[in-house]
Amino acid sequence: MFGKFEWGEHWYINPWLLSGCALLLISGLLLLIWATPNTVKRPKLK
Repeated sequence: MFGKFEWGEHWYINPWLLSGCALLLISGLLLLIWATPNTVKRPKLK
């Protein structure tokens, strides 16, 4: 009547998933940095 309870495989320990999430996060941050307008005022050359 009673079965054995198991948590199963830990999906967040999978190295392929972790590296994929890290690459996605880095790519997203780079795109966010490059997409924002440059607001630094530079002196104009005469």
